[in-house]
Amino acid sequence: MVQDVETVCDARCRSTQVVTTLEAGGKLTLRDPTTGAVASYDPSEVPGYGGVPTCRTGGSCQMTSLGRAADGAFTADYGTNARLLAHAGRHSNFVAHVDLASTTAKRRRALESGRLLQTAADSGEAIRNPVTCVNTGSVVLFDVDAEEGRYPVYVKDSILNTNQDFDRAPFDELATLVKNGVQVRTWAAEFAEKGIYVFADSKDASKLTVVAVKAATEACKDPDANI
Repeated sequence: MVQDVETVCDARCRSTQVVTTLEAGGKLTLRDPTTGAVASYDPSEVPGYGGVPTCRTGGSCQMTSLGRAADGAFTADYGTNARLLAHAGRHSNFVAHVDLASTTAKRRRALESGRLLQTAADSGEAIRNPVTCVNTGSVVLFDVDAEEGRYPVYVKDSILNTNQDFDRAPFDELATLVKNGVQVRTWAAEFAEKGIYVFADSKDASKLTVVAVKAATEACKDPDANI
């Protein structure tokens, strides 16, 4: 069943979501479009954060967060990774400004009370097995469950993939880290080249997500609803 984006996060909801970028200098910046509040910090401070350390294209790289349901399905709800939001609250009063009715704030409260990031996804407030459209230079944040051994795997033989030269080394590195017992929780992957890229859950190949990367000069079909 194809989910209706508007039932998960409509245009008003999307316009109030925190905007997250990774800067060339390595700082991660979160901006609340509703209040104008801004928080910036080194993402390596966040326990379990790994992957691309800086915006390699220069300037700012837009970040898109993907979640994970209890059954391993990839999810998306237009919110920012709850761990990044929670860490911002340790640096400033940024999180206090976030609309408490928003999905991101609910996920933050769930995280702070010790519940898993799966809260929103399991309550039906997220898109399962999403197709995400981004531009080259964007960074996608994948949720990882190292304890369960669940992480994204690039499906190199998928007929949907269009870039045969895609460098999957960062995802091979992630797999090695998890298998070696490293408690990775969030993995940042930069997509520098246009194309279609298919990923599966490491424990269930039927759980898929697709990242569609457009050139910097191209627009997604609906830039406001890119998931």
